[in-house]
Amino acid sequence: MTLSTSTNYHLKSIDSPLTEEPLVVLSQHLRTPHESDVEFMQRMSGNPIPSSVETSIIHSALIDARRALARLQDESRILQRYIEGQRYLVAPIRRLPPEIVGEIMLQCRPVHDVLISGAPGRSSTAVKLGRICRIWRDISLSIPALWSSFNLTQLNAHATMQYEPVQEQIAESLHLHLTRSRGAPLNIKIKLYSMPSGSGIMGHILNQLVSHSTQWCDLRLVAPHSALSFLGPAKGFFPMLEYIHLTSDAYHSLPTLLEAPRLHTVTLLDCGFVRSQNKLPWTQIKTLKLSGDAKHFPAILRFSPQVETITMIHYQDSMEELETYPPIVLSDCHCFELRLTQSMCNDDGVNEFLTYEEFFGSFSLPAARQIMFSDDGQKKALPFRSIASFLGRAGSLQELILNSIELHWDHTGVKVPLLAMLANTPKLVTLKIYSADEADSSWRKKYHELLLEFLLKSLNIPRQGKDSTAYHLVPRLESLELRNLDVAVWLKRWPDICSMIRSRARPRIYKEECMRGLRHLLLSTNDHQGARRLRARLQRFVAKGMEVIVEYVDCGYDDESDSDECEELEDEKFEDSESLCDTDDSQVD
Repeated sequence: MTLSTSTNYHLKSIDSPLTEEPLVVLSQHLRTPHESDVEFMQRMSGNPIPSSVETSIIHSALIDARRALARLQDESRILQRYIEGQRYLVAPIRRLPPEIVGEIMLQCRPVHDVLISGAPGRSSTAVKLGRICRIWRDISLSIPALWSSFNLTQLNAHATMQYEPVQEQIAESLHLHLTRSRGAPLNIKIKLYSMPSGSGIMGHILNQLVSHSTQWCDLRLVAPHSALSFLGPAKGFFPMLEYIHLTSDAYHSLPTLLEAPRLHTVTLLDCGFVRSQNKLPWTQIKTLKLSGDAKHFPAILRFSPQVETITMIHYQDSMEELETYPPIVLSDCHCFELRLTQSMCNDDGVNEFLTYEEFFGSFSLPAARQIMFSDDGQKKALPFRSIASFLGRAGSLQELILNSIELHWDHTGVKVPLLAMLANTPKLVTLKIYSADEADSSWRKKYHELLLEFLLKSLNIPRQGKDSTAYHLVPRLESLELRNLDVAVWLKRWPDICSMIRSRARPRIYKEECMRGLRHLLLSTNDHQGARRLRARLQRFVAKGMEVIVEYVDCGYDDESDSDECEELEDEKFEDSESLCDTDDSQVD
């Protein structure tokens, strides 16, 4: 492409960045005259009148210059579009080596639902990753583990799995993933309400899974007994199986596991009485998760004496009696969690207490280092006398977590339930109490007043010369975490709280052993202003080497406490307590 102009002017050619044709531009002699140009100044001072020929030449030069400028602007726009079109080539993600991109894909852990993926626009995550570009497709196909996690989940009892076209889509999708996963360990979740009827395609689908049973790593089965007949042909050798998640029906439908050398985690959902012990290699199980009626849990514990981590979730009462067995000693268990969504016994009073008494007395954890009790809905005081006895048999306990547990007095006669528990945990190092979230401000205030009263009675160590059972409670306590606090309640009793923290922060000699004292304090509240004030008042302990963290957590409701109304009075008490603390500190050796 060549730009034509008047032959009376000198022209110069340059190469276009997009084409090899020379691009003609105006000569530098056509530049705008400079004030130092003597000839130009003379012509301007002489004010000559150009002839018509000269005028025509000037107009022609201007037109040619405009055309040249327009052509350059067009070329610039073309080049800019080309650059923008190629910008993705220099994107940061394209600078990553294929190994890093593959690791990112694996960390995403895409789980493929083979039930719905056959529908238009519902492709699996692994397939979508391969559609980004050719490079990503090659990377995704080179990673078998990317295709090894998938679900066969019936969303509801009326799902479209009954239709043959849907089953064919599921079969094709499952075959795709089984083929591309090659020999990678398989993570499979099957959730069926019933066995779909039809042409037998569904049976073929399940047989595909059974044929790859030697690759099962994580197997989750939630289905009625009628839908689990496909497990019959499964072999008794599962060399890669590490995790298994079953309902009671699925457990009884399993073939006998003759060999599963890697299996270490078992989850039983809705578990009833499990009397058959030959389904799983129980003696090698390290992590056990049980949910259902807690009265059935002790019977299952008998099968796995070497279990190290136990999680129990009680959410239904089968109205059956707790079977009596000799107490079980789980000497290898170091972590235990009990979550309650309702009471273990619907009866009130003595029957309920006896149920808990029998449950906590049916097993002991002498090597437990962490125990957690959590109330997820019943909002009812636990029989702390039973819990205290249970904790007393955990002689190595170092961390106790109470999550949303009601701490008011119960009918068992325990006056201070927290004191009763701490009295049986002499080696406790960490205490965590998570208060229940409740939007009702009056209920919350009453709850936190009682909680604070129990804390002061249980943890405060008086000055030397006064007798107190608290002096002997948890002498090794180094970390205290209290969440969802009502700051207004705390600020009203700040002198007592300051005294408690100060007494716990002092290093002490207890039974010829040096105790470091409280080193870590974490408090959280939904009151932003209160959190700021607490943080300011606790700075004196930070200056003495204690780690103090005050967190603000937005719980979604406004704190309507009256802390602002009595702020001036509390600040006066705060100043008094500070002077008192300084006086007491000076009396300590």
